Amino acid sequence: MKSITSSVIIGLGRIRLGMATFVFLMGIQTANAQWRLEGPFNKFSLEMQTGIDFPLSPDPKSQSLANFITAPSFKVGVRYMFSDLLGIRPVYRYNAFRSGNSTSLGIHQYGVDGILNLAEFLPAGNYREPRKINVLLHLGGSHGREVADDGSGTPERSRIAVGSAGITPQYRLSRNVVLVLDLSGHASVKQSFGYDGSRGSIDASGWMPNAYYMTGSVGLQVYLGKYADHMDWK
Repeated sequence: MKSITSSVIIGLGRIRLGMATFVFLMGIQTANAQWRLEGPFNKFSLEMQTGIDFPLSPDPKSQSLANFITAPSFKVGVRYMFSDLLGIRPVYRYNAFRSGNSTSLGIHQYGVDGILNLAEFLPAGNYREPRKINVLLHLGGSHGREVADDGSGTPERSRIAVGSAGITPQYRLSRNVVLVLDLSGHASVKQSFGYDGSRGSIDASGWMPNAYYMTGSVGLQVYLGKYADHMDWK
């Protein structure tokens, strides 16, 4: 009788141990699944940024760069990643310059950027310490309109084309939201006005030579889709 009772106790102990082990392993599996990067992935994201612009060739040349770093700029885009390496982004940009004498130049742009994701070259994360840092590069072109106010009270408008390139470090706040910084360089083609809204630096061709400027901005990226992870973090 004692041997039967002992066998039953031992059996129950093994069952409990087996159940505890099973629960423990399931807990590990669940935690691992929360951060394991398995396909498919979300490919779309909505992007919003705001910042400041500063010309690399101040106009007139007698003025300093600091005179123009006063007006905010912003950018809105929708990005689609073809893979974990390459993507495309239709984008709207507004760049603004306001000089110390209350004259200004605004540039409205509609364009397309190509995106290069550098995730493959950065340290990978895991379920215990998921990766939070990533870097994107972008290169593209846009077409739009410049609106110049030289203080006369009647703004002037002209068509413009702009080429842009930049780097965008990302910091992952959550699964679906990322904080970004962006530094971009721009080159205008056939810019008809100076950064102070006047035609003071326009050459004989009717365009401003060396029309280069930079934008520094901060913003958010919000991933769209039903899946747990995005192509950025594959």
